[in-house]
Amino acid sequence: MRAAKLGSIVVRTGTVSVPSASSAGLELGCQAGEELLSGGARWSVGAADYPFLRTVHSYPVNPTWFARGYNAAAAPHNLTVRVLCLDN
Repeated sequence: MRAAKLGSIVVRTGTVSVPSASSAGLELGCQAGEELLSGGARWSVGAADYPFLRTVHSYPVNPTWFARGYNAAAAPHNLTVRVLCLDN
């Protein structure tokens, strides 16, 4: 017996600018007809500022993914959230 194929995987991306000495968060989900499989967050910066950036939270909030970051650097930086969605 052969199992039915699952749908394709779609990557959704969102970005939030986090001001200096502040925190900010972003909640990102899949589109209608898609199912959340996983997610995560990363900072979009050069290595020099990594010691000043913290990912505070990154976890699923059914049916979305939430991430929050804290920026202790002197300039604003972007926190990017990505979710993997199953397109049924």
